Amino acid sequence: MTSDLISVVYSTSRFEVIEHHQHGNVYFYLRKPDAVLLVVDGGGTVCLLESARINVPGTSFELPGGRIEPGEMPLEAARRELQEETGLTPREVEPMGVTWPLPSVTTERVHLFSARVEAESSAFVSNAPKTEGIRRVSFVPYASARELVTAQQVTCAVDALAIFLYLENHA
Repeated sequence: MTSDLISVVYSTSRFEVIEHHQHGNVYFYLRKPDAVLLVVDGGGTVCLLESARINVPGTSFELPGGRIEPGEMPLEAARRELQEETGLTPREVEPMGVTWPLPSVTTERVHLFSARVEAESSAFVSNAPKTEGIRRVSFVPYASARELVTAQQVTCAVDALAIFLYLENHA
């Protein structure tokens, strides 16, 4: 009986590349911290971040979110990320589920949340900090959010999943 051999091939502050030998096979994957993603409802609208991503040509529309810091609970991370990326404070945040975006490539799980903010909060997002490639934060009507997903302008599959899950239950 052979035991697994697991070693770190490369390490950064954001992830580790793992080499895993198991039953005569060699696997490589990224070990990453879990993340959070929020569908933020402003009263018939969804908050989207217009972002520039190095691997995506043009503009990408994304949901607020990010990694869970060590010792942080997913709900705490969701509230923190929303504040950091949009400047908004939600009145309520509810879990929608957990997904593994690429289970053969990474250990990362993404905790999906829905959040509600006062409709008038959407007027203040222009003051949001512009970090990590975020160009603009805006609220778009439900139908526009759906159209951006189907037009492949929401470029992250997990973001698209979260938007559709939310709209299926709320629109």
